[in-house]
Amino acid sequence: AEILFDASGLSAAGGELRLALIQCMAASRLARLRRRSELELEVAHLERRLGLLDAAGRSYLRLVSGGDLSGPDRDEAAHWCARISEDQGRTRLAQERWRVLARTAVLPQRRLIAYERLALSFCGDGLIQEARGVLQELRSALEPQSKALTQQGKQLLQTYDKCTDRINQALSVH
Repeated sequence: AEILFDASGLSAAGGELRLALIQCMAASRLARLRRRSELELEVAHLERRLGLLDAAGRSYLRLVSGGDLSGPDRDEAAHWCARISEDQGRTRLAQERWRVLARTAVLPQRRLIAYERLALSFCGDGLIQEARGVLQELRSALEPQSKALTQQGKQLLQTYDKCTDRINQALSVH
């Protein structure tokens, strides 16, 4: 499985995404359960990069629902699940997926991004009260972490400030 996965990486780096997809799919079928989920995440990424958005969306959703991925990998799959819904114009579905990710992601940075995408989506739909509610929820949930005097807290504060600035800017337009 690992040799096929390595070959997949080389194929992808060389621009041969279809070959990389085939190799990665074969590797995932041969791998043990935990590793299989990680390889299936790579399959979903390759499907997305190839423009196979329906297939990628199904793959990401299966991975999010399956529970075999680590927290950060599951969050990554959930992020792309929401992005694909958004890219396909399925706004309400994307908003619901952003909301779930904002509330459940393991990494605070991922939560911030999800809150921002959700608020900006509401602004784009003219749902200003909903966007304000998201901004308030973001502040309640993540402002204390962004004030931590750790290196992670400092990094989070930078992202937090940028996200809230972009949301406030979008709100000021309305």
